[in-house]
Amino acid sequence: MMISSPAYTIQLPARFIAPADGWTKRASVQCAVRHRGARFDALSQFHEEKIRMPKLANKVAVITGASNPKGIGTAIARKFAAEGAGLLLVAEGPEAGLKAVADECRVLGKGEAAVEPLLLDLEKDGAAEQMIETALARFGRVDILVNNAAARARKRFEDFTRADFRQTVAVNLETPFFATKAVIPAMRKQGGGRIIHI
Repeated sequence: MMISSPAYTIQLPARFIAPADGWTKRASVQCAVRHRGARFDALSQFHEEKIRMPKLANKVAVITGASNPKGIGTAIARKFAAEGAGLLLVAEGPEAGLKAVADECRVLGKGEAAVEPLLLDLEKDGAAEQMIETALARFGRVDILVNNAAARARKRFEDFTRADFRQTVAVNLETPFFATKAVIPAMRKQGGGRIIHI
């Protein structure tokens, strides 16, 4: 095996090839190094080390409620991004917060997978289905659905209105239900997936 650049050439014995499982083996090999025209022979010790592949590489996750920098959805998004997942981050706002989380996830993912923010009012009829359709159109698959978004009226119980109640039910119950219903056919077609309710 040969590794080359304009400045140097490193030639390794053919037997020193990392196995497919991502682990190197302990080996002592002779390296012939050519640097700017001069040749140096050196004995290099390659120590056993783990070449860690991201756990979620080539996976796609849809996460709702991912705009609060201190929220659960954002924490999940950060972890998934660091593990190599492509992400569709969904929230009704604030837009600046959602974009900031998406930018942070792109950095954590080192550009290996796409991260897309989607500003969407999950209280609206058809929003859950639209979210899944957007993910499938953008990524071609959904491996993980995280139903994390929640609505909570910050008022005393006796001050609750019917509008407050309808919003709570729409976001906390209807959206997870219909998002799950919408994503199941795609997950079955691709051979599986995970649905997480927070």
